[in-house]
Amino acid sequence: MQSAYVEPGSFRDPSGHIWHLGNRIFRTVKGSACKHFEQAKDSGLFDVEFAHGAIINTKIVTDATIKGKIDGSFDLLLEHDRINLVNYPYEWCFDQLKEAALLHLEILREALDRNIMLSDASAYNIQYIGTTPYFIDMLSFRPYREGEVWNGYRQFCEQFLHPLLLQCELDVPFNNWFKGTLEGISGQDLVRLLPLRKKIKPKIAAHIWLPATLQKNANQKNLQDMAANETRQTLPKASMRNIFVSLYDWISKLSLDHGKKSTWSELRKKQQLFRRRSRCKNIFHYTSRSGKPT
Repeated sequence: MQSAYVEPGSFRDPSGHIWHLGNRIFRTVKGSACKHFEQAKDSGLFDVEFAHGAIINTKIVTDATIKGKIDGSFDLLLEHDRINLVNYPYEWCFDQLKEAALLHLEILREALDRNIMLSDASAYNIQYIGTTPYFIDMLSFRPYREGEVWNGYRQFCEQFLHPLLLQCELDVPFNNWFKGTLEGISGQDLVRLLPLRKKIKPKIAAHIWLPATLQKNANQKNLQDMAANETRQTLPKASMRNIFVSLYDWISKLSLDHGKKSTWSELRKKQQLFRRRSRCKNIFHYTSRSGKPT
């Protein structure tokens, strides 16, 4: 009889752990994370097709035999599609990181429309299967709280936006820097490298220079006292959605070599064309046999 074993890298998640059982991948879920997952699932978010990727296929396990092979206590057991080649953001090329960033923003925008949010914005929550990015952390979804701010904004910038701008604006590949600072590239580091003519670009000033300046001054006691006395501001849902849309539009236009086509983008395009042709072929085959299209 095969025995299940826990994935060592999943110890940081208090809501559940990844388990291997033969060639299958399972995730235990406990506590409030079960309810959050059910709410996200019931919203229909997991059934939406995204232009830049998808959410990893996940199903709830009800088989008591399989549950019995998983040690420890849990309230819910999920099974995910297996990813045979695990990959990391610092290994990706510019276009891969860009596409992963767009997928994350697409998911955020669609989730917000369904009153669902993500608890973080980690680039490590996305994996490439072939040339397609998939979002894999199903326990990151939780209900949206009216008036909340985007808690993952800084993480999104450090792990998506800053590395992209480092290479796009300064022609410095982000890979080695990202590999040396696994949590991403800080805004303060990026600002030190940017010349003034680039810092004053409206979007860079708003998303990079100003936040980095505020963070640099955050340790000053007078600013800490002022912040402690201020009532926390709320952010309307429409304003948060506009942030996602604005970042999406900005990142989608970032490119290297003034829009020159890359090897990755050409490979991606060929795969998408192959898939479209395959679907058309299947539809034609079905029509010729049944006399009606699908």
